[in-house]
Amino acid sequence: MRKFKALAFWAGCAVVGSEMALQAQPPAAPASVAPAGDPSRPVATVNGAPISYLALERALERFPEEKRAEMRTEILSFLVDNILIDQYLTQIKIEVPAKEIEDRLTAMSAEAKTEGKEFSKILEELKLGPAELRQHLTADIRWDKYLDKQATPQVMQQMFDANKDVFDGATVRARHILLPVAEGAKPDEARAQLMAYMADIEKQVAAGLAKLPPGTDNLATEKERVKLLDDAFAKIATEHSTCPSKAQGGDVGFFGREGAMVEPFSKAAFAQQPYKLGEPVVTKFGCHLILTLEKKPGREVKLDDVKDEVKEYYAEKLREHLTLHLRKSAKIQEFEGAKPAPAATPAATGAGN
Repeated sequence: MRKFKALAFWAGCAVVGSEMALQAQPPAAPASVAPAGDPSRPVATVNGAPISYLALERALERFPEEKRAEMRTEILSFLVDNILIDQYLTQIKIEVPAKEIEDRLTAMSAEAKTEGKEFSKILEELKLGPAELRQHLTADIRWDKYLDKQATPQVMQQMFDANKDVFDGATVRARHILLPVAEGAKPDEARAQLMAYMADIEKQVAAGLAKLPPGTDNLATEKERVKLLDDAFAKIATEHSTCPSKAQGGDVGFFGREGAMVEPFSKAAFAQQPYKLGEPVVTKFGCHLILTLEKKPGREVKLDDVKDEVKEYYAEKLREHLTLHLRKSAKIQEFEGAKPAPAATPAATGAGN
């Protein structure tokens, strides 16, 4: 059901048509103009293209009700990025022949039939009309065409060579201390506090090592250093971290390079050597001090073994690069009610996504 999963993913996106250029357009009417219960009222506009209340809400329906408030801002940001990308690809004239859209619709309808479902019923469940479906498919195909042009064999090889730990199944285990950073604020205060914790940890380790008997060999000294560091870090995490993993001394267990944790956290944890403290790292959850505990190497892999995964990873990085660039000149307006109240503290894998 890959096509229907993709459709559900895009179903929240208010995609603009081929007439929309990258340049800013006149903004849509404020949400207050439409009746409060009107599902077509905009929650945001992107260079004048609206994202409707319905588009946001049906995207959120993919998540458990208790998670929707937490995910609302992230999903709205994703929908904004969808529009920015399609506006850009339209401007650079990535064309989508009508036949390709019809072929995709035929394939999706046939797939629904093999699953014993009616295609029209699936669209009804997704609250998606035929015209909007074609818009989503056009944007989807347009992106695929652009990606295929960019993902040359040379680019894929370079991506694979530079990120083998993403594809070989390598994992690390880490502890962290998380301090919050207010939205829009600089992380300087949290970073300074974490540096103070780091100095305190190193002081405790040095004091413990000073108690070792004279002549203790290097192996025994290192073993004691590791224990002292682990104990001191876990104690401060338990007392001061705002992540629920504080109950385990900040231990978030083993995780892979991609997908389990947000990128800055994962990148830092994999880069650090076990039991060597690094500089604090900032993520959307706050500021983290990370202690990598253990690394498990991955299997030997070649590009041909994981070429689909490499392309998917490249697509994510390409999307991130494009949206970061496009947002600099975009006119993005969010209307009242688009953002919920501040979310609760992240869960035990709060370092993750």
